[in-house]
Amino acid sequence: MSDQPVNVIEEIIRRVQSTYDNIVAELDVYHILRLVIFVGGYIFLRNAASKYLANKQLKNQIEADNQAREQNQINELVDKPDEADASGNWGWGKKTRKVVKRHERIIEEHFESLRNGTTEDDRDIEDLLED
Repeated sequence: MSDQPVNVIEEIIRRVQSTYDNIVAELDVYHILRLVIFVGGYIFLRNAASKYLANKQLKNQIEADNQAREQNQINELVDKPDEADASGNWGWGKKTRKVVKRHERIIEEHFESLRNGTTEDDRDIEDLLED
């Protein structure tokens, strides 16, 4: 019984060796050249396809990142678009609010002087006329 597995293994080794010997015996320059061309072509096409697919994936990733960045910029401009119109605060900085308040005061003072009927130009003209 123990001889049977050894015989099977020896038979397999003998068949593989005879097949290998037949292949090597049939090889000539034409077959070797053909094999080299197939293997070289496969390697070349595989590398070219790999580079092409990597570039395509990179372009798609860049495009997706740009779209995500644009969407983030839009979302950051207005945190809650529905509430932004209701409130008067546009998210301006402290310095900008001060400048706007100063301009509002100047405009109010100008309108008050127009309501009263006296302007700085009238005062200057009056001073010149009195001399």
